[in-house]
Amino acid sequence: DDGDLIAALHEAGLTGAAAAPRHMAPRANRSLRRHSGPVAALDILAGAPMTWGPSVARRYHGPFEQLVGWAQHRPLGAADRNAEPSERAMAVVRNFQRRWTWALGRGRCLHRALLLMTMLRRAECDAWWVFGVRTYPFEAHCWLQIGTTVLDDPLTRLAAYEPLMSV
Repeated sequence: DDGDLIAALHEAGLTGAAAAPRHMAPRANRSLRRHSGPVAALDILAGAPMTWGPSVARRYHGPFEQLVGWAQHRPLGAADRNAEPSERAMAVVRNFQRRWTWALGRGRCLHRALLLMTMLRRAECDAWWVFGVRTYPFEAHCWLQIGTTVLDDPLTRLAAYEPLMSV
């Protein structure tokens, strides 16, 4: 019943015929989270520096709008992110998972997804960056997926979240 709110939403292009179509990632039904190999000394040494490279730190500490803008620019020649993960993408994820164990500042989903997306982009791969929420208790979460395969979270964790936005 709030006319001002409705007018603001309409002006922003979020309602009616002016609303931009939103593309969402397909529902996940598989996870790569448990796939990991043996840990080598190189993985331990590489874990800390991968956490805060200069370009990653700038994106992470910048406005959320800029982060989403970066994520919206698809890498040239990347495989279709609606298909299942390529061998190259799976190798990047396995490498990331081995090193993430030793990364500094672990635990923040936004940080983890940004780092993994950066590594995927360097390998000319692409993924959906999915943002979701649960209502009680309220919590927001994000994860990456290619096709119906989640790259950085177990499916059991994601069952509690309703996806709101895919970038």
